[in-house]
Amino acid sequence: MLIGGAWVEAQGGERLDSLNPATGKVLATIPSGDARDVDMGVRAAREALHSPAWRDLTVAQRARLLCKMADLMEAHLDEL
Repeated sequence: MLIGGAWVEAQGGERLDSLNPATGKVLATIPSGDARDVDMGVRAAREALHSPAWRDLTVAQRARLLCKMADLMEAHLDEL
């Protein structure tokens, strides 16, 4: 899981298989998060929201970044 800009394992150490719905084959084994992981993610998101890197951007700058992210997602739609 990506939390606070770092790849971390689930707090409980559990993992689960992510399956390709078309074939049923395992694509990857991923961390299986629990409430502790959600709490860590929410804390990291709150810290990021109030960080100078985001806080000090203008609305126009934030909009440009979000549009760029949307463009990247659309460009990689097949992969996602």
